[in-house]
Amino acid sequence: MRLRRRFTALQFQQHPEDHALTWWTPGGEPMQPSHWSTPWARALTAWWHPDLVLWWNASDAEVDFSLPPQLDGAFGVVLDTSTAD
Repeated sequence: MRLRRRFTALQFQQHPEDHALTWWTPGGEPMQPSHWSTPWARALTAWWHPDLVLWWNASDAEVDFSLPPQLDGAFGVVLDTSTAD
């Protein structure tokens, strides 16, 4: 609940509008329709405008993520479920 209160992007009452959500590959490239059926599509990035970037990795392997150049350095880690902390 703290995350939802902190980030306005998570306070929606219905599915976010298309213009409020941008999807990227783990390498920071915009997702294309063909990307959704590739094996690495189990790991992806979502930018909920204006203040939240989420990374999902549902694959069995560790995945390195990169932000797109326009967002690089603009965000910090708030929650990391890959660590025991």
